[in-house]
Amino acid sequence: MKISTNKKEMQSKTFQNWFNSQITQNIDFNLICIKITNFQTDLQDGIMLLLALETITEEKNNFNRGPNLLLHSRKNLKKCFDSVRKTGIELGELSEEVIYNGNLHFILDFIWILIYQIKNKKNNKNQLLIKEWFNIMT
Repeated sequence: MKISTNKKEMQSKTFQNWFNSQITQNIDFNLICIKITNFQTDLQDGIMLLLALETITEEKNNFNRGPNLLLHSRKNLKKCFDSVRKTGIELGELSEEVIYNGNLHFILDFIWILIYQIKNKKNNKNQLLIKEWFNIMT
């Protein structure tokens, strides 16, 4: 059990570092100036997820930047999940609810999807553009 806990802590810390590097690249980050220190509580309002998603996808999202009510937080999380689904990625059991409730296992799964799936799609798209450009130029 201890190895599993240490592994999850290490994975969480690694993902936090990646996540923080994404949100600091967002122009709107200066409006918030905070870092993720605890995925289970820091993602509940959806703001940090949406900022990271904006950086990754290079698409702006309209969302509530100061959610005071549970409804606002849930809408932000829904917008985030809708944006990910729009990229064609299946989320399976992942939902806004598990992020809001702080289920670390599912939160780490979702962050992995952001890292792997969306970043890879973006990189593949860039590779195709480079190949097209190269074919045109040669």
